[in-house]
Amino acid sequence: MMYGIGNRSGLLAPTNFTITYMILRTNYKNIVLGNISDFTTIMEEVKEHRSPAFKLTIVETKYDDGEEAEEDEDTEGPTDEEMEQNEAIANLTRQYTCEDRACGFHICWPAPPEAKHVNLTLLHLNTWAAAMVGLNKQPGVDLDNPPNTKIFDVTYTDPTDIAMLSRRRLNAVTQTQSSAPSIVINNDFKDIVGLLNGDRGPDPAIKNAPQPVLRQQPALRPKLSLLDFCNRFKLSRWLCEKLDNIDVTGPHCLRFLQNADLLGAGLSLGELADIRDAEERWMLET
Repeated sequence: MMYGIGNRSGLLAPTNFTITYMILRTNYKNIVLGNISDFTTIMEEVKEHRSPAFKLTIVETKYDDGEEAEEDEDTEGPTDEEMEQNEAIANLTRQYTCEDRACGFHICWPAPPEAKHVNLTLLHLNTWAAAMVGLNKQPGVDLDNPPNTKIFDVTYTDPTDIAMLSRRRLNAVTQTQSSAPSIVINNDFKDIVGLLNGDRGPDPAIKNAPQPVLRQQPALRPKLSLLDFCNRFKLSRWLCEKLDNIDVTGPHCLRFLQNADLLGAGLSLGELADIRDAEERWMLET
């Protein structure tokens, strides 16, 4: 720091700092120390207290040569256009907060004509807001009409979004199973046996033959939450978080996911083996 002392005046003449002081437990607070007599006042006042204490603050001031002012102007907060975009994003978020409990997203745009939900990610919001305001404003784009880009198309699939791909695969498998036709075959050979026996009644050997045992299809196991599944089969917290990041809600989802899906989501071969082992043990539980 640079300073000078006025000749015979007793005044401090700092060139790039200021000095203030305060005496604790008194009314002397944030007083500028401008001359030597002020320092004498501090000493005399402090001595009168049982526990003398004071705080001296020296603040360095920047030297203004014009260049720093220009740099400060360049780094001052957001621009007017950025403020408008932030306001547009806030309005979009409020307007499209999803209230459908069956939907897994928080912010959705109902795409016409069937009002299918398009999840508005940060990329969607920034793209929409940038087309609403500023120099890049596009005609026809407002709070009700997004820009005409592929990310707002309900058929568009982001190849890098593992969570979305997993959800779509699970939905496709579920719909396929629910729409599969139910075929019922009645094995009633009574009339055929009668014809073969010449209407003499059933053959005693056939009558006394053991009836075939029909195997009942095992009932679906009750769902188990992902956290309980990981705790029961001692899967690591990191592995549980990876499964949660791709929206796996429990072991009932794992049988619909291929090994390639899990490896593509960032799981290692060892983690994949642990998951499949835990899934098999869960299936074998009585």
